[in-house]
Amino acid sequence: MPLTPKLRLLSYLLFTNGVLVFFLLPYLYGIFSDEHQLDATQLSFLMSADMVGGTVAALAARFWLSKWHWHWVFVPVTIVSITANLLTTSATTATELIAYRTLAGLASGSLMAFAYACLSNTANPDKEFSLALATQTAVGAALLLLTPTLLQHWNGDSLFIVLAILSAVPLLLTKELPKQNPAADDIEMTAELSYPIITGLGSILVYMLTLTAVWVVAEQIAGDLGFSTKLISFALSSSLFFSFFGAIAPAILGDNFSRFRLIAFSYATLAIALVLVEQSTKPILFVIGLCLYNFFYNFTIPMQIAWFSALDTTGRTVVLVSVAQGLGVSLGPMLGVAVLSKYGATSVFLCCLALLFISFLMLYAANRTTNKPI
Repeated sequence: MPLTPKLRLLSYLLFTNGVLVFFLLPYLYGIFSDEHQLDATQLSFLMSADMVGGTVAALAARFWLSKWHWHWVFVPVTIVSITANLLTTSATTATELIAYRTLAGLASGSLMAFAYACLSNTANPDKEFSLALATQTAVGAALLLLTPTLLQHWNGDSLFIVLAILSAVPLLLTKELPKQNPAADDIEMTAELSYPIITGLGSILVYMLTLTAVWVVAEQIAGDLGFSTKLISFALSSSLFFSFFGAIAPAILGDNFSRFRLIAFSYATLAIALVLVEQSTKPILFVIGLCLYNFFYNFTIPMQIAWFSALDTTGRTVVLVSVAQGLGVSLGPMLGVAVLSKYGATSVFLCCLALLFISFLMLYAANRTTNKPI
């Protein structure tokens, strides 16, 4: 399916809005802890609420994406997304916060499914997902850079007002969205979930769990090491600058190297990055480690998505990548907060290094047994 400039913009916006909360996790942890004074258990559930909602929505999309009228889903779900973000600003209890954030996640996950379907049904999904991820990262970095100023002049509610505004922007492009899935009649939509697909999805789940567990506690760890707020803000935002180039890199290198070799190199460098961050007795090591982490974190994701998009152009298979990612980023904050509070920072990184190795082994097994190699 050819993408018009406006449909491409809409797809990139939906792809971006679906995960903006993830970029804000390091700050949201402090906001919910300080402004609402929640305990560790409540924080664990709240930090994962958006991702849990998004995961459920992505799984549901596999069943409605090729059957329902897209506009009838797009408009009301966008309104739900806007409303849920605004309601968060009025919440006073942990139950209300968790309910509103889960609802926001359900909405954003449903909207993100449109982006997966549109971008996977193109001639060059590697390039499209790479550029979409780069857009996502650029907006996330800008939001991270803006966050300290917002918190300084207002409170944490200002972040959710910004999220509500960003959720409303795609409504301006409603007419550009196809009325139904362009590949709804594709014969590939009957593709079964084979062993390589299930194993590959498991690898992605563990991958996202591992790296989210580190990201969500990064600010807390840096603060415990005595780094200044200004340095931490610089490290977080500048690392996302590198993440932007990590997202673009697969579109440049994809024709020269196999996906699997590029992904294997990325895993190895991510392990080194985790060690650098954990051993960050000096600020420079923390910044370098975080920059490497974010570059190669995003470097891997477009290639993972592109492989699955090649298996089914309807988007019904590739949307499962969002499910695996959602499960990973839902469990990651819980793991990071729980391990950090009970065993300390070193244990977080040791656990994550072990999980990263397990993720690679699963990816290796998937690549060895599929008839469409990664």
